[in-house]
Amino acid sequence: MNTTPSNTRLATMLVVGVLLLPIVVGVGVVWYVLAQPETEAAIVTLRVETPERVTEGDTVEMAVRVHNATHQPISLVGIDLSGGYLDGFVLIRTEPPYVAEEEGPVFRGFDYNLPIPAGEEVRVVFRMQAVAAGDYAGDVDARLTGSTGLLTAHVQTAVTPPGSESGPGTTDPDDDPIIIQPSEN
Repeated sequence: MNTTPSNTRLATMLVVGVLLLPIVVGVGVVWYVLAQPETEAAIVTLRVETPERVTEGDTVEMAVRVHNATHQPISLVGIDLSGGYLDGFVLIRTEPPYVAEEEGPVFRGFDYNLPIPAGEEVRVVFRMQAVAAGDYAGDVDARLTGSTGLLTAHVQTAVTPPGSESGPGTTDPDDDPIIIQPSEN
């Protein structure tokens, strides 16, 4: 019985298989990447609108908007505000009202559990009173369900004393709020 042609055929198939395997895997990876929709993190956005300058005693609004451009519903679990930013303000209320509050050493967390259907947006407004002159800055974190998890935006507001006519805190009633885009966290 002659086994040489069988061994040669087996060796040839083995070599061809070893050479084709990386090509097949590479084509599969490229197809998988191109066929997948963008990740949730790339298509769920956070916008925070807050005034750049206010006068001590003014009531101000910070609007937090989360837009869900995915094809799946998600939820806004909660919003965390940096204590460094809140040092200049007293919270009057939120719209809609929060369901629970947690105060940590560097943040204040508000739980909402608001559903955000696919393609929709949710808006939470923090109504606050400016109580101390100074420059206040910090992060706003939106805690979300799904693979997005957490989006962060940085905010900054200058609070000036009443009657102050000049300086960086002069309030112009025609000023538009600044819009903060999320960081890459």
